[in-house]
Amino acid sequence: MTLNDKVLVISQSLKTPNNYEGIFGDLPKTNKAAQKVALNESFRRLALSIHPDLLVALPKPERQFAEDTFKKLVEASKNAQRALENGFYSSPPSDKTPDSTASQFTLSSRLSSYTLNNRPRATGASSKLYSGTSRAGLDVLVKIASNSTNNQSLEREIQFLEKVHSKSDTPEIARFIPEVLDTFIINNASKRLRATVFEGHKNLVSVSELIDAYPNGMPAIDAAWVCRRLLGQVCAATMFGVVHCALVPDHLMVGVETHDPIHIGWSHAIGIGERKINNEERWKAYYPPELLRKSELDSRSDIYMAGKTMIALLGGDLESNALPATVPGAIAKVIHRCVQFSRSKRYVDGPDALDAFSQAAWSLWGKKYRRLQWPPQQ
Repeated sequence: MTLNDKVLVISQSLKTPNNYEGIFGDLPKTNKAAQKVALNESFRRLALSIHPDLLVALPKPERQFAEDTFKKLVEASKNAQRALENGFYSSPPSDKTPDSTASQFTLSSRLSSYTLNNRPRATGASSKLYSGTSRAGLDVLVKIASNSTNNQSLEREIQFLEKVHSKSDTPEIARFIPEVLDTFIINNASKRLRATVFEGHKNLVSVSELIDAYPNGMPAIDAAWVCRRLLGQVCAATMFGVVHCALVPDHLMVGVETHDPIHIGWSHAIGIGERKINNEERWKAYYPPELLRKSELDSRSDIYMAGKTMIALLGGDLESNALPATVPGAIAKVIHRCVQFSRSKRYVDGPDALDAFSQAAWSLWGKKYRRLQWPPQQ
């Protein structure tokens, strides 16, 4: 094979690969360290075959084409390394050249393809959430199982979401629960990972991001409507016959301008009266005592978690449930009832808690719309 032939073959693989394997080949199905070594060796072999030092004898147009191909090969190698690190080596690479601050990768299904930011929007115990766009230009959120063993969790969530949106008499609150746009399996080396695609609404921010942005606590007057959305999520779970089980800061997203919520995290949901066997250590401070002792759960368990999340949002102490002095007494009273150790002392259900909180907030500040300043002014 002549030098020109080698350049053309590599150039073609860079233009229309099915995935990074189409450029650098299969990697050993052993461990990531061995895969990195194999990827580096494959790149080195290709790079040496068309290295610029070999191109000096070529006519200028062909030399320029070969040099451009070499640069693209180097860039593809960097992208492949990032993809391998994030578990998507076998997924199609983006046709856009990622920049140094926000590299991207592309996934394809039978319905569409999705160009996603390499950095996850959120990372949970069983999945990672990525933001990006579909081939048609629709903003999307794509949830991808962290491991093949977590596929079942995502598939259980898909079943719940499809059930929510399949009924002709679905409650109005269902429009704030994500609808599955697409789902497919990603084949990555020896792993088969479930991916679920949702619409990615503009200007969404999670409660976790709000907590990070307000290290001393979000002002109560601005946090009030977010707290109402949290309690609305308790109501939604009850309406659909489940206990959400994970009403923690990662699992509520709100619209900065519209105030509309997006209730997520339904892979954790169980039926009312069932027991939750597994939980995440990092959210232990948010769990009600009955969940930690693996007792039967009900809506009051969700109320407890919503209360703890409100405490975190307002800058309170999760261990003692103490709230800053700037939180009005009427608001503090409602929240403290939500997080009572004994279930019998909490509100009866989501609507009961939501009504109490709403009345307290309206008596203090009225019902006037308050735009959230995002990001917060320093």
